[in-house]
Amino acid sequence: MRIKTVRTSVPTEVTRDGETFTINKHVDRRVITVFDVHRAVRRAVTAATVLVVGIALAWSVTSIGALLGLAAPVWVAYLAAGAFDLSWAVLMAAEWSMQYDDRAKIPRVAGWLALAVSMTAIATEGQLHAGLWIGIIGALISLLAKGLWTVMMMITAHPLSDESYQIVQQKRSRAGEELALTVVDRELIRIRQETAALRESGSLTAVEWDTRGLTRKALAETLADALEDEPDSVPGRADPPVRKPDPIRSADPDRSTSPADRPGTVEHFTPRAGTVKELVQSVMADGITDPAAVVAEVQADLPDANPETIKRMVRLHRINGSG
Repeated sequence: MRIKTVRTSVPTEVTRDGETFTINKHVDRRVITVFDVHRAVRRAVTAATVLVVGIALAWSVTSIGALLGLAAPVWVAYLAAGAFDLSWAVLMAAEWSMQYDDRAKIPRVAGWLALAVSMTAIATEGQLHAGLWIGIIGALISLLAKGLWTVMMMITAHPLSDESYQIVQQKRSRAGEELALTVVDRELIRIRQETAALRESGSLTAVEWDTRGLTRKALAETLADALEDEPDSVPGRADPPVRKPDPIRSADPDRSTSPADRPGTVEHFTPRAGTVKELVQSVMADGITDPAAVVAEVQADLPDANPETIKRMVRLHRINGSG
């Protein structure tokens, strides 16, 4: 038993100029502390057990690595030897973390089986290089580490009554349910975000058409407006070459000329004609395959067309080929 001074903070009300404030005032208290022997012993047992497990792993890796080195490169042999020891060491840790769970029997049994395999390999290596007794003693080091770990678990674990055990299992079930729901909700949020992004953008082609508005109708109207607003003559510009009259067109005054042959005439957008299915086939025949771009093209020709109907026709066109 010993006495030591502990400084703590105590909320205290202080009044200044008629106004009250709450501050944390430091107070020194003298408390009596008692040395906990049981706690110290548990800590010592835990530290010693971890040390013995480390020694057993080092010896086991050395022995099994030398054995496997007879049939494989040295670095591969020692990596495989580490797998032998880490298997039963990891299973021991899993057993400790599941000590209040019914499933703890699985890592417990698997840990003993993995230890038996590791001990057999150590004994075999000892028989080949130093004698059978050396192999047996080396194998017992791993068994000693496993036994100390079991004792440590018995010291640190707290026995539970049947009623307490059922309560612990129910709370563990609730915690598992919350964890599972959290994982599912996170995955659902991610899927919804990806779906929304795909619906908004589709592919790179759809992004270009949607953000820039480069539909066939908009592009034609923009070019037409630009050409109509262009002045007839610009200072410094060379005069265009004089077109010679076409004798065939001059002989037939009723014969119409193309817009490109008429000076000052601009070709405007001419909508396609036909049903939604025919328009979809025509647009996709021009090389436009993205659903969002096809919808924009078809609605430019047929504004009342339903986007869902257009998308359905796109899918049918992809499935049936050209029909």
